[in-house]
Amino acid sequence: MASCGVTDLHEEDVWETDINLYAGACYFKKVLDLHKGDPYMAIVAYNQGPNSESVKTYSKNGSLDNIEALKYVAKFSFIKRNLSDLKQPNIPAIEDLPKPSNKNKTNQ
Repeated sequence: MASCGVTDLHEEDVWETDINLYAGACYFKKVLDLHKGDPYMAIVAYNQGPNSESVKTYSKNGSLDNIEALKYVAKFSFIKRNLSDLKQPNIPAIEDLPKPSNKNKTNQ
């Protein structure tokens, strides 16, 4: 999270919704940039890890032999195909989102 501008986090902060969503969005943006905007490569890298065998195989020949990665890409493809006719929401850039902080959180 430090690479996303969020510091002073603790292990239990992963259960905080705002921190978790921000972290996921930031990480996806990084893998999307790493793969030059290719959403399918970014989905595989997000799910399997940026240096995984699935990413290497997919980048070489466009195929996947990992069932989990295949399911993840299939879900993305289904949603993309079936929601493409809907009006796209106004989604702010990750840089424009407020950075979450655990400083105002109380331990429960």
